[in-house]
Amino acid sequence: MKKISTLCFCLLSILSLNAQITKSGLDFDGSYFDQVTISHNSSYNLGTNDFTIEAWVNLDASQSFSVPTVFSNRSGSNDGVECFFHQGNMYIRLTNANYSAPQAVSLYDGECHHVAWVRRGTEVEFIVDGKSKGTRSVGVRNITTNSSLTIGIDKANQFQSSLNGSISDVRLWDIQRSVDDIDRDKDTYIDGRTTGLVGSWRMNESSGQTVYDQSNVINHGVFGTT
Repeated sequence: MKKISTLCFCLLSILSLNAQITKSGLDFDGSYFDQVTISHNSSYNLGTNDFTIEAWVNLDASQSFSVPTVFSNRSGSNDGVECFFHQGNMYIRLTNANYSAPQAVSLYDGECHHVAWVRRGTEVEFIVDGKSKGTRSVGVRNITTNSSLTIGIDKANQFQSSLNGSISDVRLWDIQRSVDDIDRDKDTYIDGRTTGLVGSWRMNESSGQTVYDQSNVINHGVFGTT
């Protein structure tokens, strides 16, 4: 499987230099073969604890499937966590229950957006481009699995969840992050030693199939299935 580098057309500021760069990422063509797989690590055993999942996405207006997925650790229909979209809106699946952003958004627009899902206790907040899109009550749900992490597909629903578009700078935290923190840091790379950061896959490699983890966990992913 050949890895393809694409450009996510949004300008991001490097705070220390006050310069602008073009964000690069991986292109996903809506096929099962376009996915990033990251082996399981005990750092991802989030259980019922707080977490934050972030990414930059550029979603095609036309999606091949109904629930294109950014991030998942699911091994079956009743476990884990999945961050996905449906009809352009943000969703999260925790174990066997789905929740949508209360303030519906339409992200199938071919534009670059920063998205984040934050669990705080028994609530999940949905954030787009540094702005909250509301909070849902989700109860207490244990999302730990022994499954690998996947980006660009949900293996528990692999024939309905492939994504058309690009994804970059995926971050997994074992802490809740505030809207202000997410907005402040979304436009710059995070130091891998930052407290609570357990996964940081920038997805800006120019060749090969390895997707490097910049966090202290150092758990690299593989792009493609061959």
